[in-house]
Amino acid sequence: MNKIDCYKHADSRTYLNTSHINEMNGKLTKYHTDLKWQDRINKHLCKHCFYINNDRLAGQAFTQSNCQLCNKEMLFPTTNTDYYCDECAIELNICKHCGARMD
Repeated sequence: MNKIDCYKHADSRTYLNTSHINEMNGKLTKYHTDLKWQDRINKHLCKHCFYINNDRLAGQAFTQSNCQLCNKEMLFPTTNTDYYCDECAIELNICKHCGARMD
């Protein structure tokens, strides 16, 4: 790779990194304002899972998982599964995806 290619690569990476930072700032703003709190609560998700970790990569295969509390079988369209079923998440007031407290 020559110096010109190195500079092009540096410019490209700088652009991508800046875009990522801007995206993260947007997510943090949404996290702190929690304007969609009712939708988030209805989905039984903590602020982190709803606003920050909402673009998780996952395989595209149907995946069966069991609730960590009641052992109820759950089916998901990807490999990105929840830890708890809706009923247990509501009962414990925790995020169904990661298990964090909802407050």
